[in-house]
Amino acid sequence: MQDWLSQRSHTTPNKKGVVDVASTTSYTFAELDTLVKQRSHALHAHGARHGSTVAVVTQTHFEAVLAMYAAVRIGCRVAVIDPDAPPATVSARLSAIEIDIVLCEQNTKVVINQALDHIEEQAIPSLVPLTEITDSGVTSNPPADPLPDEAVQFLLFTSGTTGNPKPVPLSGQQIETAALGSACRIGLDPSDRWMSVLSMHHMGGITPLLRFPIYGMTVILTESFDAELTPRVVDQYDVTAISLVPTMLKRILHTTESFGSSLRCVLLGGAPASIALLKRCQHSDLPVYPTYGMTETASQIATATPDVAFEDPETVGQPLVIHNLTIVGKDGNRCPHGDVGEIVVSGQAVIDEYYNVETGRWGEYGFHTGDIGRLEEDGRLVVVGRKEDRILTGGETVSAEEVSNTLELSDQVTQAAVVGVGDQTWGERICAVVVPPTEMNPSSCELMEFVENHLSGYKVPKEIKIQSSLPRTDSGTVDREALKKLFSSWYRIGRGHKICRDSHLMIWP
Repeated sequence: MQDWLSQRSHTTPNKKGVVDVASTTSYTFAELDTLVKQRSHALHAHGARHGSTVAVVTQTHFEAVLAMYAAVRIGCRVAVIDPDAPPATVSARLSAIEIDIVLCEQNTKVVINQALDHIEEQAIPSLVPLTEITDSGVTSNPPADPLPDEAVQFLLFTSGTTGNPKPVPLSGQQIETAALGSACRIGLDPSDRWMSVLSMHHMGGITPLLRFPIYGMTVILTESFDAELTPRVVDQYDVTAISLVPTMLKRILHTTESFGSSLRCVLLGGAPASIALLKRCQHSDLPVYPTYGMTETASQIATATPDVAFEDPETVGQPLVIHNLTIVGKDGNRCPHGDVGEIVVSGQAVIDEYYNVETGRWGEYGFHTGDIGRLEEDGRLVVVGRKEDRILTGGETVSAEEVSNTLELSDQVTQAAVVGVGDQTWGERICAVVVPPTEMNPSSCELMEFVENHLSGYKVPKEIKIQSSLPRTDSGTVDREALKKLFSSWYRIGRGHKICRDSHLMIWP
């Protein structure tokens, strides 16, 4: 694979590549190239070789980015893993991808060592704190020998919203193809200053860190998201683009009326954007690009431009030029325009297998996403929900998204999520968790009555819980397994009775 950073340092050496907000320091591409070369020397001295797999188990910060590019330069595969995951989870992920070296931070060594205790002795990798890469005086000069374009270059894990996260192998070619497809949709301006606020261990967070040398743009690097700080950083550094999940954008707009006059693109993904949020963006003249993507496709699959999003808030736009989309019915055949079925995607940016995990998710038309949607006559994609979001209750099929969208129509609800929970009588019962505005304290009875006025009886949740937040994965998607655990206790009550309790309501028709 071409060393993008090295190439960029020759093309535009004096252009700013990264602004590290934590240290208020900026670095040109030439300076970044020099720093990465130094880190690669130290990494090589610690045993990294061409073909090794290096796990970066750190928070998102400047030195972690340098270490990632240092590993790439030597010709290593790079696995990026959440440092905040429990030790058993970290251990499972390290074991799944056969790591040679683990890069960690000094304050997470204890947790990583606990994770390594769960790994078979013969497979235990070397543990190297980032400080030993950063402050090393090693002068060994390893050859720059990146892996070929078609080889696995990065390993990321899926969100795991409905099951165990799976390792996704991404090649340099797939990353480059995805970068091209994105640029064709949202435009490419080398003067862009893209603010990075998402964690680098999932696709939405690592994408700008991989693409900035390809595009020749500047990354405004922050170590974490802060709803009050983000607008100030946008203004201070004249940020032109930012990637956010809907919950982040909602929090920002809750703290400020105006958000970044310099912005030309707010790439909004990780979860569906509500109609109310899109209307707020339109009212604020915020250039929001709702997008639908996956780790398995190296980021975006379809993206709506602001004019399309405001005209048709249900859609995530047309597929990127690099992708072929097919809607497949239960019979396995292609659905006509307007019909609902599973979204299947193919193209050069789409992986053709997971890393060391066998699944049945590839078929005649490509990769089966597990999402349900439809293609309109003009080619726009509407994502209806996950296959798992289809709740079969009492012989009726209910869309969890339809129920959650209805709940969010209430002024007393800012967020809602709905799941089906196993039930001996109904097969599945509909359960909802809602988050009210901070200044409101609605009762479950009030919310139940609101839903009953908008939906057929069989679509009304059997139970509603009110909480301060929804459980989410790192990429911003609702953690459905965590939601279901909230409803583990259930008993039958008399027919026709409603019982209101402190944080939920139960109803048995």
